[in-house]
Amino acid sequence: MTGGLVYGYRYGIRIVNLGSMQVSTLNGVAWDGVSTVLSFEGGTFPATVHMIGGYVWSYRGTASDANSAADYVINFSGSCTGGNIGIGTIDFEGVDFANSKGGILNFQTNCLRSAGVHSNAFRAWGQSTTHTTYYGLVYQGPPLDVASNRFDSNPVSGSTMQCILSYGGGNISGNAFNGCNNAITWLGSTAVNITGNYSYNSTAVPITGSGTLLQENGNFWDVALTIPTATTC
Repeated sequence: MTGGLVYGYRYGIRIVNLGSMQVSTLNGVAWDGVSTVLSFEGGTFPATVHMIGGYVWSYRGTASDANSAADYVINFSGSCTGGNIGIGTIDFEGVDFANSKGGILNFQTNCLRSAGVHSNAFRAWGQSTTHTTYYGLVYQGPPLDVASNRFDSNPVSGSTMQCILSYGGGNISGNAFNGCNNAITWLGSTAVNITGNYSYNSTAVPITGSGTLLQENGNFWDVALTIPTATTC
């Protein structure tokens, strides 16, 4: 799918229960007023999905259709079994995520083999009158590569804006974090490499969590870290 405008739907592409999305590329598509652009639920999975460029303004005019705190622009929450475990690959590159009433990317699934998030703009999330904690990216699964993205939280008074919450390992490098409560919260026992990032206008320490750090160096944080020194392997 190349170019074009998708306007005003609750879901752009939604796959539920059983099924998959085979080799697919969404290139330069504008999603305007679409609450959730992609959603994989139940036992569904993406075989290979690339989303390149384009623009997302995730909003609906009525409260019943607007994103809530639990809704994300991109939602991968499927639970796969058998041969479908760890089969999918996804990649987001150069997408302008301009607005979301809830979060933006949710990858909490056992269906993925790999995931990449590169050179995207996360410009505003949690733009809701429901005051709670909102995440730009939540990840749980195999190693994730998050590189050269810009996170601008555009905070809403009364809500907490978190940039990345990771339960899995991988690489987080070369990203800019603006106005986040915590830029990176990492949990779990899978090692993560955090290098070459920078933050500004932070409201708390940029890195927090109880996970394992493989390496943390070459970063510029505007608030001093209070975590233990990372182990370099």
